[in-house]
Amino acid sequence: MKTKFNLLLLIMLLLLHEAHAQFDNPDIEDYGTPREINLSHPDTDEGVQLIPVGIDLWEGDDVNTIYYGQIPPNAQDKPVMVFVHGYATNASVWFKGDDNMYWDVYRDGYRSAFVSLTPNRHMWTNGHMLANMLDRIIARYGNSEIVLVGWSKGAVDIDAALVHSGANTKVSQVFTLSAPHYGTGIAELANSVLLSLVNIIFMQNNDATVCLKRGYMNYFRSLTDEHINNTVHYTTMGAWGNGPLNRLIIPQGYLYLAGGSKASGGNDGVVPYSGSRRPGGTELFGGQRKEYLLGFIPYYTGPDETNLDHYEITRGSKAWPHIKANLNNVNQSSPTPTRYNPNANVVSSMQIITGGSGKSAFMIEDNVQKVSILISGKGNGHIVKSENGRTIQAKSPIAERLQGNNLQTVYEFAPDDQGKYWIESDEPFTALISTEGGIEAHLNTGLSDNKLIYQSGETIQLSLTLSATNNAHVKEATVTGTITRTTDLKLKRTDDSTIIVSFREIGGKYIADINENLYAGIYDIVVNAEGNSFAKTVLTSIAVAGEPVRKSATEPSSLSIDNIYPNPAKNSVNIQVQVKSENATLEVYDLFGRKVKQFDLENKLGKVDVQWNALSDIEPGLYILQLSQGNKKITRKFVVE
Repeated sequence: MKTKFNLLLLIMLLLLHEAHAQFDNPDIEDYGTPREINLSHPDTDEGVQLIPVGIDLWEGDDVNTIYYGQIPPNAQDKPVMVFVHGYATNASVWFKGDDNMYWDVYRDGYRSAFVSLTPNRHMWTNGHMLANMLDRIIARYGNSEIVLVGWSKGAVDIDAALVHSGANTKVSQVFTLSAPHYGTGIAELANSVLLSLVNIIFMQNNDATVCLKRGYMNYFRSLTDEHINNTVHYTTMGAWGNGPLNRLIIPQGYLYLAGGSKASGGNDGVVPYSGSRRPGGTELFGGQRKEYLLGFIPYYTGPDETNLDHYEITRGSKAWPHIKANLNNVNQSSPTPTRYNPNANVVSSMQIITGGSGKSAFMIEDNVQKVSILISGKGNGHIVKSENGRTIQAKSPIAERLQGNNLQTVYEFAPDDQGKYWIESDEPFTALISTEGGIEAHLNTGLSDNKLIYQSGETIQLSLTLSATNNAHVKEATVTGTITRTTDLKLKRTDDSTIIVSFREIGGKYIADINENLYAGIYDIVVNAEGNSFAKTVLTSIAVAGEPVRKSATEPSSLSIDNIYPNPAKNSVNIQVQVKSENATLEVYDLFGRKVKQFDLENKLGKVDVQWNALSDIEPGLYILQLSQGNKKITRKFVVE
């Protein structure tokens, strides 16, 4: 009887493993046998390594390489420390420059290995590569215990190697440093069509960026956290030491704008502290925590050990003492809940505007102490002015040069008063405007700690609240939005139509129900809220899994958009639609979901031709044409240049 029970249990475990393993696995590139190189003794006087800025760095002989550190005396009874780099870097981040990790590990008598994965591929390729590398490292050191240390995206690559490439039996413990276990808002900013002019560090259009969207990382967590191979203990160390526009001026500024400020828990310039925690693991330090002065004035505090930026946390003196002190100490305090979802609620003090040549307005609300503006575009010929004529000076007289000959200029100022401000430009641009104080937008995606993803056919409910400095809810606003599938679950790019999201106000909250028959994939969400004296933009993403309900092939369609030409359009746009019932509407929306044009289709049936001088009504950009009748809606994207 016991034998039958054990057999049944084994079958159930195998079925459970299969249930977790059956997912849309992206294409995995196999780089073959890794190259192995022996390092010389660590040098503490090599000079400071420059922060790696650029795209597709070290995409050559260094990929798929293991660097072995020198073996210090009496190291045989200690574990082998294997270090995994992050996005757009390679193994040298650990063993070059002042205060390098290699020196600290060697000095304290530990053997070490440093791996170079790809700088720009998703975690599935890098995880497969790392699993193969661990076989070579184990063959070199025999039965020694292996401990992994992963920085930034390298920690996600470790997750993929251990859980999904079966390397969990090869490793005893994992430490992660500033790891995007739940992705980062920078990845959404990098791939948003709203920011098509922006491309900077951590802003590259590659699989490594796309897989770090919050929606995809929620999907990854749903595949990983309850997997049968999720057996290795993780200890996480996050960082929160950057306020807006400090040392990591460009990426940190974007992340701050997207809701990772010290007032909401902090970030290190790339990863919000809340996203650096891994479910079921141990949080090494408490990070930022809300406390109250005099019992009612909120403020955030945290330990000095994590008051670091994203690159400082890789330095030996900053991280190694805490790793060494916690080796084999798997019963630490401050465990992260096994069910945890910091992406369920997204906070933004950001406003995004796009403009062409000429003047573009933006609003600054009451109680704002400071305004930060990042303007990106092909040129540098822009001026920021207040309504009373004050010209705002740029923080630096020299603009930051970005990829593709784009330039970015940073402005910081204390506003004269609430009201209208202007950006005057002689080239198209994108501006991200952040305020300290004033109004924050809080978007709940309908997810929770127990719900990381949606299933096809399930109603998606978005809920937005607007809160002022005094915590009062703002109840007078116009809230619009869009949702677009940007990749499938294999991370393949899609060119799906954008869906317009309609919000309604209920008791101080703005609610939207999305009942579309969605296909599986990652969906980017843009929500825009505007009042008399403010505007806020929220960007995030969600994952949808499963198969949509198939519509009957014989069901006749009463609506169709037959053609939009020319597309892109220089000025005039010709639109051809089919209308087979009365009361149809034809409308144009921008990427924020704001209606910018409506055409009269009253009493028009059959084939309808519309000619429109678009530039007389709208600025150049990407727009959505929507033809609707009752609950039926179809959309098409088009561009006006």
